[in-house]
Amino acid sequence: QVAQVVARPDLRVYPALADSLTFVALNLANSQKPQAGRNADGSLLPQEPHPILADQRMRLALAKSIDYARLLTAVGGDSSQRLGSYLLPTMPWAHAADLPPLDYDPTAARQLLDDLAWRDSDGDGVRDRGGMPLSLSLITNSDSEQRVELATLLAEQWQQIGINVRFEQLPFDAVADRLLGQQY
Repeated sequence: QVAQVVARPDLRVYPALADSLTFVALNLANSQKPQAGRNADGSLLPQEPHPILADQRMRLALAKSIDYARLLTAVGGDSSQRLGSYLLPTMPWAHAADLPPLDYDPTAARQLLDDLAWRDSDGDGVRDRGGMPLSLSLITNSDSEQRVELATLLAEQWQQIGINVRFEQLPFDAVADRLLGQQY
């Protein structure tokens, strides 16, 4: 609707930062053995690490394989802003404006995966290690066209570096249940 408002000569648009962000949440606990993060008295329970995402180099490979400029343009147009962290500029006391975002570098992402011994041994386009394909699930709520479009583009970009992405669009409540139940 912004384009319609901007086109009207009798109106003036004043841009302002929204107090929201979109992010990818990674489950660093083993999703095959989900458990609560805290026990009945509120103390933290030890979590078995995720077999793929526990290694920081894997998470860095995922981040470096994302063409953020393309995502922002496709999903947010010119009204989106890329940040170096999840702390918004609208919280100036906590926002680190000098923290640079990671660069888009699919070559470095592929090298990180090679270093982790994830290689496409059979030429099918999906990396594997020890007979196990490199496969991750990606879920988002189906009631948000913007999130569905973003997740679709993310899945495509991760597939380009050899990751099989199982993308699901679910009702919001189902996404929340999967997130809280560590089943993602």
